[in-house]
Amino acid sequence: MRGREKRILLRFIFEKDDYLVVLAEHKGTILLITAYLVTWQSQKSRLQQEFETYKADTAL
Repeated sequence: MRGREKRILLRFIFEKDDYLVVLAEHKGTILLITAYLVTWQSQKSRLQQEFETYKADTAL
């Protein structure tokens, strides 16, 4: 299924909490892939770095 789907990464930042949500678009349907609370600063930094790399590679 991954070959034909488009993945969407969302980051929700609230006052003290940071959530990561991954959605996939497949055949006109939005599917929830995963969602979780990001609790560690090192985890937040790593995810931010991965996102910056993704943006640079896909020229968003």
